[in-house]
Amino acid sequence: MIKLKWVLGVALLGAALAASIAAAQEGSSNDLSLPGDQAGLGAVVLAEEDITRFATAYHEVEKIRNNYRPLVESAVDPLEKQQFQDDANRAMADIVTTQGFDVDSYNRFARMTHTDAALRKRIRHIADNLVESAPAEPAVPAP
Repeated sequence: MIKLKWVLGVALLGAALAASIAAAQEGSSNDLSLPGDQAGLGAVVLAEEDITRFATAYHEVEKIRNNYRPLVESAVDPLEKQQFQDDANRAMADIVTTQGFDVDSYNRFARMTHTDAALRKRIRHIADNLVESAPAEPAVPAP
């Protein structure tokens, strides 16, 4: 149950984009509709600044997820495991809000990448540049 909560929490903040970037080779649509727009009529024009902020948030969220995963998986005590999950979720939400998103808007943005290969490519490019320019960090956060 705790592991399921961890997976769902992480999914809310990053897995949607990770899956969509991995699927970047698949076909895509040029019309980018808001996920909540059921008529599909609302094409969205995204500012480069928004894409950069999202890519930065995604990059940081992935680092947090990767840092906390071994802690969560190795924790034997369910309370300790839950504490790591809560800490990771809080840290990921803080990153998202620092970049000017709330969790829902971040997730909507991530879902948009499912329908637009060019957007996925731009985000991947920005995130890759962040990885190349970032200094090395410890594999796990300090307790």
